[in-house]
Amino acid sequence: MIKANQEFKSLSEFSENVKEIVGSLKQNGNAIILTQNEKNEAVLLNFKDYEKLVELLEFQNAIVKGKEDIKMGRVTPHSGLQKEAAQWLKE
Repeated sequence: MIKANQEFKSLSEFSENVKEIVGSLKQNGNAIILTQNEKNEAVLLNFKDYEKLVELLEFQNAIVKGKEDIKMGRVTPHSGLQKEAAQWLKE
């Protein structure tokens, strides 16, 4: 699960303390929101949380595509799928 804990750092603070901030990111896993002129500009995540986020988005996109396929009639009934699978196994 991706943690919701986060810290805020200015871009100038980040550039002055890159090693320490990245080390902290690895240790505590908190997302770091980088700000510039008091506006949120970027987010740093540890790599494990980034991978989880990408996986979650890919899964969500697959669900959206599946719903779209159903809506557009791009589906195969279970009985038809059994026939197709049997054909694939013969090949």
